[in-house]
Amino acid sequence: MSKTFAILILVVLVALLGVMTAVVQKSTGGGGHDHEGEQAKPPTKAQQEQMRNQMKAEAQNRKKMMEDMKKQAQARAKEAKAAQVAGKKPPAAPAGGMDISSDWFTKRVPGETGVERIKEADAKSTPATLPAPARNPGAARPAPMPGVPH
Repeated sequence: MSKTFAILILVVLVALLGVMTAVVQKSTGGGGHDHEGEQAKPPTKAQQEQMRNQMKAEAQNRKKMMEDMKKQAQARAKEAKAAQVAGKKPPAAPAGGMDISSDWFTKRVPGETGVERIKEADAKSTPATLPAPARNPGAARPAPMPGVPH
């Protein structure tokens, strides 16, 4: 019984697929590929020149960005080295920021005093503001579905 039922469903689905294919081909004008004999046109000289110019401009932009990044890295390295030579430690993380240095635990005061200082620093820093969530009373409950008891 179940094999017969499964085969019957399969036959019905294949028949529906055939009907839908015929309808789509009829509505789109016969289907098939109209451009089977056509080949892709090679780009014209102007298009090739434009692509070359774009690629050159992108390469120059990338090169400039890399040089700027190297200069910034070198400047930071010089500042850190100068601070090291002068015996100074690099600047600590700003209040509310994350201190990821290897000796973060030596910079903090332990116990309640340290916790109070952290809270004071957080209070002094500007808090991050998030936009208020939009109130949509209908979003809490989905719309009822017809024919389904509530």
